[in-house]
Amino acid sequence: MPKKTWSDKDLAYIERVAGKVPVPVMAAAINKSVSAVTGKAHSLGLKLKVPAIILNKYWPDYAHKDRTDEAS
Repeated sequence: MPKKTWSDKDLAYIERVAGKVPVPVMAAAINKSVSAVTGKAHSLGLKLKVPAIILNKYWPDYAHKDRTDEAS
């Protein structure tokens, strides 16, 4: 199965919201899998962990879930 390419727009989005938006939300916004977004962010040297205060305020549905997908 061929790898899907990353558009400049997708990469700019990841760079802009990494550490501010939960990974599942990021993945849905750009139509990629959580693992694809996580892998790409790591390859770009981006941290994905969203601080608890931001999660509680803006993403309460993600605040109490296991955050292993977002740890970095």
